[in-house]
Amino acid sequence: MSPASPAQAPITNGRSKILTLLNDFGGLAALWILDSMFGHRVAIELTLLFVAGDFIRHIIQRRPVPVLWWLINGSMAVFIVAELIFGMETLEPFEGSATDAVFALLFLAGAFARPPLIQRFAEQQQGTPFPERRDLTLFFRYLTLFWSGLFWCVALLDAGLSVTHFAGKYSGTLSTIAPILAVGTGVVVSRFYGRALFLHLSKKGVLGHSQ
Repeated sequence: MSPASPAQAPITNGRSKILTLLNDFGGLAALWILDSMFGHRVAIELTLLFVAGDFIRHIIQRRPVPVLWWLINGSMAVFIVAELIFGMETLEPFEGSATDAVFALLFLAGAFARPPLIQRFAEQQQGTPFPERRDLTLFFRYLTLFWSGLFWCVALLDAGLSVTHFAGKYSGTLSTIAPILAVGTGVVVSRFYGRALFLHLSKKGVLGHSQ
């Protein structure tokens, strides 16, 4: 087989990135789409089946389950099961805020882990570890804190929507879209602009000197 031409390489790379995004955030996307089409009850049941099927697919194909998959799809599955057991009326008003707060705390704690949580995701994605350098550790720590801040913003917004209802009939739509936008922002910054951001912060001296 002949090697891929330079024109084909970006296409293959783009497909790989799309498949990676679907692999990590497929359950979240399924919940958002199904909720807008069939309502909340049907959406959570179908999403639970989707997550279970995706997990079985990893097992059958003997593919490792990414840490990010566990954080997003695993946590979502736990909340869905709890909602089905205890009733939507009991948990639904607090589900969004609680989920976002859990993710915010996970990323906050993960920022001070060794390596920082986002660095661990990146190393798992590329298959090789980054060199042990202070500037890299600081960069991934700040990036992980950025993710934590995104989820804190969504958690506060969702809590405000639940308590004050200031958005009126659009509260449900905002609660659904806000976490999608937060995750999308984090993914775009981390995966597509991470290198440029690292170089920019390095030039500004924010990350100190590499060691």
